[in-house]
Amino acid sequence: MVILSLLSYVKLRSHVGAWERDVNGARKRGINRIWKQVISILLLFLFPFISSAELNLSIDRAEISIEEAFELTISSSSSTSGNIDISPLQQDFEILDQYKQSRLQIINGNMSQSTTWTYTLVAKQSGKITIPAISIGNEATKAVEIIVKKGAAQGKNNQDIIVEAEIEQQSAYVQGQFIYVQRLLFAKPFRNNSTLTRPTVKEGLAEVEALGNTPERIVKRNGRDYRMLTRRFAIIPQKSGKLLIAPTVFSGTMRRSIQRHSNSFGFNPRSRRIRVLSNEVSIEVKPRPKEFTGKDWIVAKDFSLHLSWSTPPDQLRAGDPVTVVLAAIANGLHAEQLPEINLQVPSEIKQYPEKPSFNNERNLAGIIGTMNKNIVLVSTGGGEFKLPEINIPWWNSETDQQEIAKLEAVNLTVSGTPAPIASQKAVTKPEPLPKNNLATEQKPLLSTTLILLISLLLILLLAWLFMWWKNQQKTNNKDSKDNYSSVQKQQILDSLKQACSNNNATNAQQQLQQWMLSIELSPTSLTKQSSPDFQQQIKLLNQALYSKAKSDWQGHALWTVVEAHRVKLSEPTEKDAKNRFQGLEPLYH
Repeated sequence: MVILSLLSYVKLRSHVGAWERDVNGARKRGINRIWKQVISILLLFLFPFISSAELNLSIDRAEISIEEAFELTISSSSSTSGNIDISPLQQDFEILDQYKQSRLQIINGNMSQSTTWTYTLVAKQSGKITIPAISIGNEATKAVEIIVKKGAAQGKNNQDIIVEAEIEQQSAYVQGQFIYVQRLLFAKPFRNNSTLTRPTVKEGLAEVEALGNTPERIVKRNGRDYRMLTRRFAIIPQKSGKLLIAPTVFSGTMRRSIQRHSNSFGFNPRSRRIRVLSNEVSIEVKPRPKEFTGKDWIVAKDFSLHLSWSTPPDQLRAGDPVTVVLAAIANGLHAEQLPEINLQVPSEIKQYPEKPSFNNERNLAGIIGTMNKNIVLVSTGGGEFKLPEINIPWWNSETDQQEIAKLEAVNLTVSGTPAPIASQKAVTKPEPLPKNNLATEQKPLLSTTLILLISLLLILLLAWLFMWWKNQQKTNNKDSKDNYSSVQKQQILDSLKQACSNNNATNAQQQLQQWMLSIELSPTSLTKQSSPDFQQQIKLLNQALYSKAKSDWQGHALWTVVEAHRVKLSEPTEKDAKNRFQGLEPLYH
């Protein structure tokens, strides 16, 4: 029994020893595996610092055309720390696209890492151009020299994109308009990220406004079918002399037959980037001709005056207000450029003009400006009157000669008692009659009293009509003022501030007039309420727009006086504050 127990103990001890050896071996192998993982992670993070980064710059070709796009590649042998500085490229090249690609490889325990930046560039000028060194952190590439040749003429049979630009007339006058046409012809489709630049004035001074696009159609160029898109612009020169418009630039991406998934930058390296320029166009802007005899310079395709009546002019009544609408329409001119037009009325008729309203209609043929001015006429007595004709000289840009816009004379027939004449002789005092003839004495007294009563009634009637008309004016003005919400007023102020910041005199005048309408500020109240600085700035703005001697207008001073006037209007007076306090309901009833 003792021997059997001893043998069992020895056998059990051998099994326990084998199990302990297995556990210790597994523990050692696990520890070694953990250490290997830790070392690999440390090497992964320390590799960028212990390896030397090498930057290389390469281009796909050394000779290119000014209209061709080429690729510039910068490669690094590691994940180079620091941001890449490509600002030196922007001086001589336009960057169309860019993308970045990083790669990390571990083969047989050997780790390699690389980063590549690829840029699609277009040269801004021809000749020998040096691509400057590009720096990333403490590393930099070497400078490379390329040759940029002048672009070949357009119209080749194998050209997929054609850009054309033209002006529909050979000359123009200062402050008149002419039409600039852009055409994009394409034989193959392009991607949505393609762009076509707006007209840019390279030499001279002019305003550019878009008129719209014509429907797409199919045309032929050099025996090849193209789809054509057309855009039209109105250009208004602000000074005489040569006006040069830079070429229109098309930048787009054309699809290739072999496609590959786009990278994180959204650029497909298998797509073909192209850049096509139109021809450069110029026009000679003429000054105001010496033979023009008008006071205000009006140049347009057509200019006319119109007058409409709320009551026919031969059916007017004394004391009744009648509204007359005076309209001026110019084809080829902004409404804001039209001069102020007033009626010449007889002294027996009072006129109350309102602020004019402006409207500009744009179509593919150009801009049509309309100015409407409401005038209220009130006759103080009956009779026959006449409004003289109005003649305004203007210059026809199509016939290149002066013409006269006429508003024919109007005969007015006003019913009612004629107005009293100031030069009438005074009524003499009647001689005293005998005392015994009382009836004869009372007759002239009754006649005089009756005349005085009738005159008093007429005066009261005229006063009542005048007060009624004034209340109507206040109601109309209030309704007109209420048409502008606080949001619209703020938008108008923001647009005026932006125009002043950009020194855009034409846009500043438009927004200033809109602001004055929104706060019910007429030219008369402007003279009374505004400061001399405000009036002086408006005078300088008008001189910059319409004077023969043009000057560079700066809008900062105008915005300063507008802001000061707006703050002054928004500050409540003591009387207003008192009225608001008295208008509050009592806290307890």
